[in-house]
Amino acid sequence: MINHLSKITNYYVPTFLINSIDIEPIATCNLKCGFCQVPGWDRAKTTNPMKLETFMEIIDKFRYLKYVKIQGMGEPLLNRKLHKMVEYASDKNIDTLINTNGVLLTEQLSNEYIDARLSSMCFSFDGGKKETYEIAREGAIYEKVVQNIKYLCQLRTKKESTLRIGITCLASNLDILKEVPDLINLSSEIGVDYLHIKARLKNWKQHKNNSYSFSVTCNDDYE
Repeated sequence: MINHLSKITNYYVPTFLINSIDIEPIATCNLKCGFCQVPGWDRAKTTNPMKLETFMEIIDKFRYLKYVKIQGMGEPLLNRKLHKMVEYASDKNIDTLINTNGVLLTEQLSNEYIDARLSSMCFSFDGGKKETYEIAREGAIYEKVVQNIKYLCQLRTKKESTLRIGITCLASNLDILKEVPDLINLSSEIGVDYLHIKARLKNWKQHKNNSYSFSVTCNDDYE
């Protein structure tokens, strides 16, 4: 990766200048969200999951690394070595973040990620109600994902983990945007630390593309 960057920029890239990186552990996904290119992406069909050894080699190239996001275009939980990747980074005092749709998160995996000292897990959750959410996240079941997130929050408390848990909502249409108050209440009820809203609406206000974002800390007073 660094060698490739050096070639295209025509100068040496010292690794000590880099303290955070993103690593894609897998390119495929278990959902077929309408706004996402991955379901029809050729690379997602032909790329194998990253091997643990490859992940370790990448990490070892960056002596001053402080943070790594282990997620790219695909669903990271599809890589069965993901918890081992987190563990390897944690052993080197590197903070780790996983973004996931949460569908595949089981009680066993929740225990493995907490035991591996995962720093942060963020769930992609679009909509405050079942129907809206399941339209946006085709293939996901609302109740199952809510329960998965809730279990992780409860397990974190039980194990006295410092894991930071959040929800990110991509409001790609007005139906999702209108349910932001419902999602705020749901996030607080589940027990996550924060909710981040990213709104990207088309054909809104004279057919212009509009994009904005805001975050809510879930221990705030909403009344």
